[in-house]
Amino acid sequence: MTTIAVQADRWTFDGTDLSTWTVLVQTVGDAEDLPGLRGEDVPVPNLPGKRWASKLPDARRFALALWVTDMNASGTLTEATAERQAQANLDALRTLFARPGLRSLAHILPDGSTRTAQAEVVLASVEAQPGGRIAFVLMVDFSLPDPYFYGTSVVDAARSIAASPTDFTLTHPGSVRTNRVTFDFTGPISNPRVTQQTTGLYVECLVTVASAKHLVIDCERFTATNDGVLAIGSIRHSGDFRWMVIEPGAQTLRVTATTPGGTLTTTALIPFHA
Repeated sequence: MTTIAVQADRWTFDGTDLSTWTVLVQTVGDAEDLPGLRGEDVPVPNLPGKRWASKLPDARRFALALWVTDMNASGTLTEATAERQAQANLDALRTLFARPGLRSLAHILPDGSTRTAQAEVVLASVEAQPGGRIAFVLMVDFSLPDPYFYGTSVVDAARSIAASPTDFTLTHPGSVRTNRVTFDFTGPISNPRVTQQTTGLYVECLVTVASAKHLVIDCERFTATNDGVLAIGSIRHSGDFRWMVIEPGAQTLRVTATTPGGTLTTTALIPFHA
């Protein structure tokens, strides 16, 4: 019989494992929920109700409850008394969470995979538990300007663009559509266009890429360089304000060009809800 080891969820903040000073880290609030939407539907004069308008996910907040006791997760006691150990654990966590600005908040799942967000601590409150000062609950409230956690990037290796059109499948393993996509063309190729076949979104760059040179279209940062030279004035796109959106699951991307050739490498940073 095969034995499957079960590993509990873990969290780190700014590179520090929170289990160092706690026996349990528990999610509270909407850590696993979808973020709210930013924007509103549009009222139209002399028509009932409102007309739907496209919206974007908004920033969000959620909390972790840290159960702080008189020992750390490994069961050791390094201070002279239980009370002093609990206070030392609490003080160490307060010092960690008092660091200003955005910090890396990582959720380590039971399968060992990691999803990371950029978060700011906006509130940390302490409640002493019955039995004296040997156990506390520290509630930590995080603000995520970008509401998503990100896993490992998907890199679709260099594909030959020997003909126009050339179709290939890109699989997005996350749970959220993303525009954090980079297309790296290696020449020779002229006027390449990438189209997401399901939605019809496309981005193209009306340039000629010389042999062995790179055209890099960064859809997240809205930049394009052809052999290191800015080429944003040659970008054309349609279907969305964003240059490209990759949907969760498998999808077909089509590459067309007036003069096909070279290769395309696609990189996408994959978002999750938590």
